[in-house]
Amino acid sequence: MEERLKVLELEKPEALWLDGSDLRTSLRASPRRIPSYYGYDQRGSEIFDAITRLPEYYLTATELRLLRTHAREIAELAGCDWLVELGSGSARKTRALLEAMAERKPTTFLPVDVSKEMLERTAERLLEAVADLSVIGLIAKWESGLDWVRENRAGPCVFAFIGSGLGNMLADERDLLLERISDACRPGDYFLTTADFEKRPAMLETAYNDPPGSDLWGQFRLNRLHRINELFGGDFALERYYEYCHYNTVTSTIEARIYASEAQRVRLAGLGMELNLVRGESIVVDYSFKFRRPELVEELGRYRFRVVGEWIDGLKQYGVFLARKE
Repeated sequence: MEERLKVLELEKPEALWLDGSDLRTSLRASPRRIPSYYGYDQRGSEIFDAITRLPEYYLTATELRLLRTHAREIAELAGCDWLVELGSGSARKTRALLEAMAERKPTTFLPVDVSKEMLERTAERLLEAVADLSVIGLIAKWESGLDWVRENRAGPCVFAFIGSGLGNMLADERDLLLERISDACRPGDYFLTTADFEKRPAMLETAYNDPPGSDLWGQFRLNRLHRINELFGGDFALERYYEYCHYNTVTSTIEARIYASEAQRVRLAGLGMELNLVRGESIVVDYSFKFRRPELVEELGRYRFRVVGEWIDGLKQYGVFLARKE
């Protein structure tokens, strides 16, 4: 198996987190915000994987069903033998596509992730399950991973950013990422992405809040504070916060926040800053924008991606899109 697996630390795992300039800026913004990738250390990744198995969280089950059902069609349309995935995590949803690609010809999987432990475990499971598969794991932020792929790729690529990840960004952040992916692509490469569409607020809020008897969302969101305490010498007292999310119908966005249950001062020695929070003040920990299909297709088109295949669950209003770089 070792000859089929290579793990490259493009950035030292500890250095991925310790710059902190983005966190300093976002915590001073209005509203205050913690960038989402601070939630995906090893513990956060494991908690979120458990969240994806909750029946109320329809997104993962719907996406998994679509990808499993149409994996061979996607592999046939793209005809590529390299699959690059940004934020691969457990790669549970990617496995069906990798199996379909490897049935056609030997395939190389390039997962890009900030969690070395998760990436290595995922790679080992995939190599045991999928013949004719090799893995080059890239420990890096997405930007560095895409730069490496652009310089070192050896064949036509599918670039995958699934898990409705595009919706988890603000518009300007989404533009930056799509531009980066487009720059890494050659004409004839493909971009595979997924999107959740607008629907009833009650259905969305049920999906993004803990059902009775579960506290997984709470653990996941408050883990941001725990991680920041570890990285930057913070003294967030987790028991003095609670979390909740709601759907903003004006912006078509799920907003997940943690709230201060009382006034408090927080010190972050590693960032050289203090936060003074009033009772009820919130910090945004996640956004999830809900698309309309025509707007998504138009947005992809701005970066020279032409949609050549789409598979939509009409009941859940969730779609998988394959676009070709022109």
